[in-house]
Amino acid sequence: MTFKSGNPEVFRLLGEHAGVGLWDCLVVDGDPLGPDSFWSWSSEYRRLTGVTMDEMPDGVRPRGHRYHPDDAEAATAAFLNAVADSGTISRYDINFRMLHGDGAYRWFRAIGNVTHDAAGIATRICGVLIDVHESETAAELQRHANREVERLAQAHAASQERFRQIAATSPDAIVCTDKNGIITFWNDAATRGIGFTAREMIARNILTLVPPDMRSASHHLRRQLMESGKVHELDALHRDGRRISIDISLSTWFEDGEPCFGFIGRDASERKAKEALLADLARRDPLTELPNRAALDYWIEARLAEGSPFCVLMVDLDGFKEVNDTFGHEAGDAALKIAAERMAACLRDGDLLARFGGDEFGIVLTDGDESRAASVAGAVIRTVSLPMEIETMQVAIGASVGIAVAPRDGRHAAALLSAADVALYASKKGGRGCFHRFTPQLRQRAVFNDAIQCQLRRAVSNGEFELFYQPQYHICDHRMIGAEALLRWRHPREGLIAPDSFLPSLERSVFVSHVGDIVLEKACRQAANWRGLAPDFRMAVNLFAVQLRDRTFPGRVSAILAWHGLPAAALELELPETLRLHMTADMTAVLSELTEMGVGIALDDFGTGHASLSHLQHIPLTRLKIDRSFVQGMMSSTVDAAAVEAILLIGRRLGASVVAEGIETQEQEEQLLMDGCSVGQGYLFGRPMPASDFAARFLSQSRGHSPSDRPTESILGAENHAARPGSGQLPSSCPALDARSLFQ
Repeated sequence: MTFKSGNPEVFRLLGEHAGVGLWDCLVVDGDPLGPDSFWSWSSEYRRLTGVTMDEMPDGVRPRGHRYHPDDAEAATAAFLNAVADSGTISRYDINFRMLHGDGAYRWFRAIGNVTHDAAGIATRICGVLIDVHESETAAELQRHANREVERLAQAHAASQERFRQIAATSPDAIVCTDKNGIITFWNDAATRGIGFTAREMIARNILTLVPPDMRSASHHLRRQLMESGKVHELDALHRDGRRISIDISLSTWFEDGEPCFGFIGRDASERKAKEALLADLARRDPLTELPNRAALDYWIEARLAEGSPFCVLMVDLDGFKEVNDTFGHEAGDAALKIAAERMAACLRDGDLLARFGGDEFGIVLTDGDESRAASVAGAVIRTVSLPMEIETMQVAIGASVGIAVAPRDGRHAAALLSAADVALYASKKGGRGCFHRFTPQLRQRAVFNDAIQCQLRRAVSNGEFELFYQPQYHICDHRMIGAEALLRWRHPREGLIAPDSFLPSLERSVFVSHVGDIVLEKACRQAANWRGLAPDFRMAVNLFAVQLRDRTFPGRVSAILAWHGLPAAALELELPETLRLHMTADMTAVLSELTEMGVGIALDDFGTGHASLSHLQHIPLTRLKIDRSFVQGMMSSTVDAAAVEAILLIGRRLGASVVAEGIETQEQEEQLLMDGCSVGQGYLFGRPMPASDFAARFLSQSRGHSPSDRPTESILGAENHAARPGSGQLPSSCPALDARSLFQ
């Protein structure tokens, strides 16, 4: 079986002719009902609900007041629960009554998928709407059938002629039999549905309508119908010989002490056709028209049941978020379609390509040949990485792949996809643009990473993070001018943990932005206190990349500065040089807004990343920081010495000051001074230390003594860990930054 991309126009026409309405929502900030989320509706949706384009143009949020009052709470709760679910794809299936454009309420069924990103935030919602007013629900049909039979029985008791007149008006097939199953009544609706006339069927046994292969179980079926009191779907023989599906219910009453049976049926063909189309739509991604996650799960389980080995590949598009952020969601959607077409071209007939969700795809190969899986992975990476022409723009993305083999790496779809995802994570961590095969060692590493995430969550909740401060000073006179705030983790069992051990995991967590804001607030509060002793004191704070992707970040910085009465010039924000690889227009705009406020922007570890020098002119920098590796090697390596000189020259050309990190000896300090570097930072002057130690060592001397007067051994001595400063509370005008609020 082969899955191929279909024609979008045919897909649309199928929806219209089947009476299925479609909708799509691009969710902004995780709130589909927020002012920036964009809803779009198909013309068939508007026709089904009886509203015009003027009443419901694209972009308008759905109006809850159209729900029937008895259904509004349950329908809204089901929808919002799916949005709040943190799974990759959440689904909802809702039956409700909604006010039609003609002023009457009609029954509808809505089935939708909610896609979430890695942080569990809803990013897209799509679904289908079907008019089920005619068939309603099985429960309503049963109630209707019972009322109809009761009405007919009462009418029959009163007058046989009145019974016939009432039965003739019913849209449902009504067939009555005696206790032996001999038909005693047959209405016109039964003739229209089954083809036989009343003259042909009266006095015949109702079993003549049952297909031969089902007649042996007819007595059991009748008992089941009578005991359950529910509507059942049965096959019946039409006059022309074909089998038809009927929704049927059975009721009984007594005449002259003898039981009589009434069968009320309705043609189920249209309902089944719509349900089949609805099921197909529910298993198909509306953007790429590829099978979706549900179809992928079903396909894998079917292959596992066959027992033959096969391979599963998970593909993630590298750089796709940057395309969305830079060029917009329309360009991102176009890139997804192109990538899907290119991946499909790498497969054979019988292979399956599905959109797993977001920018992830799943591939199921027909066999367990790992060499072919590696070949397909390489082809996918190469073809997806080719430039894409989207309108007038050229877009470049990449791909990373993880490979798992069934049944060796998993005997259920969830386990197999998890194994492929673990291998994919190893590919992305290994530099992207490559593939990895799953191994048990990778699983152990993933489990360890999950454990770290749990511990980090507890650390944020319990306030285990604290700030240390390392002084920055003028090299010429050893005058302290500020400090860099450095994050430390005081683990309850492991003690003080250095940032290299936990920062990569923290940066991948969902609460990294919150931690970044807490660090910024604490550092600014500390700077405001210390400026009372050193009026020109400046605090340097390291940023996480996620903070720069948030356009509201400058506003939070401004609020924190205002709350602590701190001038913008007293704050310097440090960027890692590798961030330049993923810099977007929005991030550059955030930096420009910060510099316009007067906040300093420093590029940390300069010379160690992959940033092009030509890109520096697009970043509003005020300071460069020479990486410690160059400073520590400059006395013995001509290359490191040349790098230091080059960075100092670049700083002068850009009009940015330069700070040398990692100064540990007087020889390094003297050479830097000779080269023209005026500001230093390193163990020679002071190690990172708690706030209380920093204040005692440096600020207590600021009114009369230079820190350079202290003995060298006290500078290089063991660190003294004091208790972390208190968290404090901000007023309502400033962002709430208490870490505990995340988990309460």
